[in-house]
Amino acid sequence: MNYILKGKLHSAICDDQQKPLPFTQVRLYQLEEETNASTAYAAAQSKELIQVFEEKDLKDREKRLIAETTTDARGAYECSIDPKKTGY
Repeated sequence: MNYILKGKLHSAICDDQQKPLPFTQVRLYQLEEETNASTAYAAAQSKELIQVFEEKDLKDREKRLIAETTTDARGAYECSIDPKKTGY
């Protein structure tokens, strides 16, 4: 079965001041934590999930990369997940 993840990235200083994030790379990675961690991530507020990764960290995560894409001028993206990849 093919999976497609669609969304729109934007930055927000406050609810009334949202700006799209155009031409931004979006990467989907498999969680390295236990299965129950996905429930905690889903329930968390977005400000609790933001992480900045150094180049070394990205190389270490490369084997867990599921899909990647780039946002368009409006910050919209669509990721098609390879059905051959499993374990996510």
